[in-house]
Amino acid sequence: MRHRARKSGGLGSLLLVVLLLTACGSGDGSEDIAWQPYVSPTAISASPTMTASHASPIVPTVDVSRRLSEAELQTYQPNELGRIPIPMYHAFVLDDQAKTSPDGGDDLDEWTRTLSEFREDLQWYYDRDFYVISMRSYLENDIRVPAGKHPLVLTFDDGSTRQAMWLKDKHGKIIADPDSALGVMEAFYAEHPDFGRGGYFAVLVFNCFDNPNGPAEMADCPTRLNWMIDHGYEIGNHTDGHQDLTDISDDEFLYQIGHPILWFRANIEEKGDLSDVLTLPYGAYPDRDLHPDQWEWLVGGFDYHGRQVDLQGILQVNGGPSPSPSSITFDRYGIYRFNTDPDVLSYWHEAIDNGDVKLYTSDGNPDIVTVPEDQAAYLNTAELDDQGKDIVLYTPSATPSATPHASARPMLSITMIDRRPRG
Repeated sequence: MRHRARKSGGLGSLLLVVLLLTACGSGDGSEDIAWQPYVSPTAISASPTMTASHASPIVPTVDVSRRLSEAELQTYQPNELGRIPIPMYHAFVLDDQAKTSPDGGDDLDEWTRTLSEFREDLQWYYDRDFYVISMRSYLENDIRVPAGKHPLVLTFDDGSTRQAMWLKDKHGKIIADPDSALGVMEAFYAEHPDFGRGGYFAVLVFNCFDNPNGPAEMADCPTRLNWMIDHGYEIGNHTDGHQDLTDISDDEFLYQIGHPILWFRANIEEKGDLSDVLTLPYGAYPDRDLHPDQWEWLVGGFDYHGRQVDLQGILQVNGGPSPSPSSITFDRYGIYRFNTDPDVLSYWHEAIDNGDVKLYTSDGNPDIVTVPEDQAAYLNTAELDDQGKDIVLYTPSATPSATPHASARPMLSITMIDRRPRG
């Protein structure tokens, strides 16, 4: 059963539910990994569909004929069944601003990061050989990461103002404002071209990074979103009104998910349109007993205004680093993430540093899945065969003390309360 969070007392505080589970690097075979086995998306019918383009944002050029030598296998020790961190960001403030809500309360603390803290986060990942990939490439198992590096997916919820702001440089060119998360990323990516590029933004259209002081050319939402897409970012679906999906009517459910897809299809470039990837407000699925049809629609698709909608992924607000898309535990309808408040972020960063989280380590070739041979049982071989992937098994020269699927250390599983957008 999934663990669902509720906003408590209007405070928006962080709710920690500590569960003794298998280690984060393990988890395979645990019921908490997925609410049901992986189900392939509904096949596209002859009728008009709303399935996103498979065009990818900026990705490195990869020689798919390149295979690691025996010596390279031992040097890089790839494990493409390891975990992939998907940190979750919400609000940002300048360094000298308090992490409080506009009305003076403290209920945004756990959802707010200063820009300096965000830069430090990026540096932390860079220093540990992470490489930023797109959400689409993760969901499609088209992970183009240099050998020996670890994929990382950055996600941003709500489309709040300081996530993305723009200004004009001295030449009159529109650029990302350095006093925004987008500006921080643009600068960091420019300084570290070996870090990859991208970010998945689950946007609420009525927010859309509202910034009345920006350039007039960036005043409307489609222009802002298309600028981001042209620079390698992706735009996702966070429902029409940040609606808790636990218990709403069928018509409201279809509207909340389907209407944003119609809007995005009409207003933004297809290559960055991930409106078929749903970020759950509050991490809340429909109540399975009250709304069984809605559960089926999330996985099997549904008709909205005469068009077929097939969700390609659903993002949660909790769970820790997410399983590899090559693993039998991968569930595209329950993608794990983790919050970026100090307590939660430091927990997972420490777990990564001390080896309790066994990371996905790339072999450098998206067409080959390379894993230690003792992990072969956890490969989703049927799906990999459908994807045309080759599988390489090898024996590492030095066996780690804990494999990605076995550890004596219990995992802290954290269920978090998402916040309602403001403004």
